[in-house]
Amino acid sequence: MLGHPETCPHGNPIDAEVARRRPAGVPLSSLEAGQAATILRITEEAEEDKGLLSYLEARGLRPGTSITILARSESLDSLTLDGPLGRATLGLRPASLVRVITGDVDRGLFHRVPERVGAGLSEPRSTRAYTPER
Repeated sequence: MLGHPETCPHGNPIDAEVARRRPAGVPLSSLEAGQAATILRITEEAEEDKGLLSYLEARGLRPGTSITILARSESLDSLTLDGPLGRATLGLRPASLVRVITGDVDRGLFHRVPERVGAGLSEPRSTRAYTPER
């Protein structure tokens, strides 16, 4: 059903062999204004912060997503980026828990959950906007 993914939904390798084959990426916090990148993974440390995960999901910031850094402020300890659902601002520490790749990206690095036949899904689940349950 899931197509034998090599990573968890946040892009972290499932085993050591996969980890050795995948690029390490750089911290999102290391990018400067004007740089473009693709989110590679949300680190295990970030996975423990449910508030951060909710923030990233609500803004469509997940592995495989293209972003552009709009502004970086050392004095405000933050960066603002443009993502698939508009602007998002992150503190530099939370941004350091997101790994990105700059330049050309092998789209095969990103697992997509296959569509379910007859389920009424018109797009892969991994690209839908986050909607909290009530």
